Amino acid sequence: MANNDSIRTCPKCGMNLGQRHLCPVCDQPEENTEPASNPNADAPAASQTADYVSRVITFIGGYMDDWDKEFNAFFDGLPGEHGYEECHDACSKVNGIFGKNKPDSDKVSGSMTIKVMNELKAVFPDLSDEEARGLAMDLLDYSIAPLPPRRSSEVMKMYLKAKRKNDSGAQYNLGYACEHGEGVNEDKAEAVKWYRQAAEQGLAKAQFNLGYAYAHGEGVSEDKTEAVKWYRKAAEQGHAEADRKIAEEDRELKICAIVALVGLSFPIALILIIIIFVVLCLKSC
Repeated sequence: MANNDSIRTCPKCGMNLGQRHLCPVCDQPEENTEPASNPNADAPAASQTADYVSRVITFIGGYMDDWDKEFNAFFDGLPGEHGYEECHDACSKVNGIFGKNKPDSDKVSGSMTIKVMNELKAVFPDLSDEEARGLAMDLLDYSIAPLPPRRSSEVMKMYLKAKRKNDSGAQYNLGYACEHGEGVNEDKAEAVKWYRQAAEQGLAKAQFNLGYAYAHGEGVSEDKTEAVKWYRKAAEQGHAEADRKIAEEDRELKICAIVALVGLSFPIALILIIIIFVVLCLKSC
């Protein structure tokens, strides 16, 4: 009995084509009877492993030596099938790699990257060389992250995106996290650093926040002129609040100028009065 799955038909009229490649009635190409390919069907297991390892590294990078306190929440958030003990063991081993591979500076050497790459491949043999290299760079970047303590894995994801991809949105979010102590200990100076990086790329809300920091001396020395400069940049891009802040800062600058002028005028006037008094005294003599 013929297998119906092998019958080739015209996609337009349904005529059995037999051995023909074109329909004699419609002159249409034969219907493609090959099953549709699943783009993920042949995806190497290493890609799934790399995703899993990336999540582990991000989690460990966020909690460092305190990761054990947050492990259950992390494990519950993992997609797919991951054994609890196996995952816990993987986190422990990655945590060990973190612990013994902390760069002395903010620059990572090629030899250190290769060393960490080999250590990751020893723990996760399914990783390709390219995947292991990228993950080693991520791990080392987390190791030198200049962020205050109590950093969450979400903050560390933002850090990697802000640093490696120079993403202005991630830089702004990281600045906001540092300013308000969300996922990290509050650090105004660190917030200013990330706001500045985003502001220099033209992100209006980062320019506004940088202006605010200068206006109020938060994380940076107070500088009204610098504040107005960044407020203007934000206003030029349509930031609604920036125009009002510019008016406020301009008014304060004018008041400061008047006070300075009065302060300078008073001693000059006093000196003139003394000179006039001396001249009058000399004339009377």
